[in-house]
Amino acid sequence: MSDAHAQPIPIGTAYQARIDHLEAEALSLEQSAVQSAQAGTLAAHLSPIGRARTEHMEAQASAIGMAHAQDIRLRGGILGLAQAAQATISRSVAGLVQADQAHIDDEAVIGLLLAGRVSGNVRPIVDLRGVLVLGLVIGLVLKLARPNAKKTP
Repeated sequence: MSDAHAQPIPIGTAYQARIDHLEAEALSLEQSAVQSAQAGTLAAHLSPIGRARTEHMEAQASAIGMAHAQDIRLRGGILGLAQAAQATISRSVAGLVQADQAHIDDEAVIGLLLAGRVSGNVRPIVDLRGVLVLGLVIGLVLKLARPNAKKTP
């Protein structure tokens, strides 16, 4: 794997590359695998990314493990964990999305969505209410399973 970690570059483009870490003001990935990317603007197409930290990210048909950005736009991809001020997810699958504002289209599947404002036809697998109920049920089951358990300091 190559490593572009020594100096941040102003503009970076990768085509069919495999990179450990890349820093750039503007980064464009096409069919490239990047373990860790940090950029002002990140555009990815058909590219797996382990971790991304960016201001603006637009990814299409890409897989992203973790993303931290002001603005995330994902179309036709897979996203593990996202934290953003604004997230737009279209025709994609996401595990956990935490955003101030989220727009989710009909064809997106979100595992857990934590957002201040949501638009679109959202049907998360688990919502905040579901998590609270699940926690209560698990707590009650554990309490009933061990009624005489001694408390340790």
